[in-house]
Amino acid sequence: MIKILSTSKFFQGFDAFDSLGEYAKDFGKNFMVLSDPIFEMPDFPFLQQKKKNIEKSFADNGLKLEFKTFKGEVTNKEIDRVSKMMKEGGYDGLLALGGGKVVDTAKPVALAAGVPLVVAPTVIATNAPCSSATVIYTEDHNVDDVLFAPTGPSMVIVDTNVILNAPRVSLIAGMGDALPTFFEGRVNFEHGTKTIVGGDVSMIGMGLAEMCYQSLLENGELALKAFDDKIMSPYFERIVQTNTYLSCMAFEATGLSCAHSIEDAINTIPEAQKVLHGYRVAYGTLCLILLEDRPMEEFLECQEFCAKVGLPITLAEQNVTENVEEKIRGILSVALDDFDGCYNMPPNANEETMYNAIMMADKLGRDYLATHKS
Repeated sequence: MIKILSTSKFFQGFDAFDSLGEYAKDFGKNFMVLSDPIFEMPDFPFLQQKKKNIEKSFADNGLKLEFKTFKGEVTNKEIDRVSKMMKEGGYDGLLALGGGKVVDTAKPVALAAGVPLVVAPTVIATNAPCSSATVIYTEDHNVDDVLFAPTGPSMVIVDTNVILNAPRVSLIAGMGDALPTFFEGRVNFEHGTKTIVGGDVSMIGMGLAEMCYQSLLENGELALKAFDDKIMSPYFERIVQTNTYLSCMAFEATGLSCAHSIEDAINTIPEAQKVLHGYRVAYGTLCLILLEDRPMEEFLECQEFCAKVGLPITLAEQNVTENVEEKIRGILSVALDDFDGCYNMPPNANEETMYNAIMMADKLGRDYLATHKS
């Protein structure tokens, strides 16, 4: 059986947050807003004004809202704290306003409270906005659990003006998180393994995954050029769609593999934890291609894309520079762990093939950088 989960509504547009109340009124009358702490910081006047515009839009549509600030990490402790506020306030809707950690915290809160969830991302560093999944972490930032809602959020609304003014690294990280979608989906499609929601890989899912990869190749570098000059170009708009809706719908309909498990493993190296998830999982994608012994042309195409948009192609770019061989040997058990049944490994995956893939990707990356010095 194929299983495709999706958000009920997806809206994307310039200054879309300024009309958020009009769109949210279909889902509730009294909203709690779980917001990123950045909205409380006076050093960010653009977001301060966006907050005022959201408040006005809600008031103009007869809606109530109350802001509550997200604190820290997606942990069970933080989920419990926000759930308590949700219950005590008697809200009938939840608005997640912020990055992926805010969104992932809001999902189980809304599910437990039985209220609609509206997601308004301020960065697109991951495909979290549209996903039904929540990755929960320990207090020391390691993966603890994965929870699944019956479907995606009630509505996701992306303000491209906000994304155009977000940190550059978040746009790049979002492309990195979208990159493994096709390659991991192909593992599950070819070997008959299940998606993260327990379904078969569908024709729809693989079609979306292929579209996702092609969009990255065709639009990624040009989207960054547009971003740098603050130009609302079609390339930028297509990458926003790719990083949010397209990547999410595709990965939930095709499944995950060891690009993500390698990312989880590298994340256990303390110095690599400073690198965003999307950066590490892009490197995991390069490792997956080598692990499966795919044609070198495929690896080189993916490697060049990463290099051109600023995603890592070496371990050093993820701050892994000392005792490299020892550290990689030490994370192989994590890299081979099919976490909660989410990560389906290629049949040839074992400690030696995984080690060789990680180290070979690094070697080829170092060679690339040596021959492409400006």
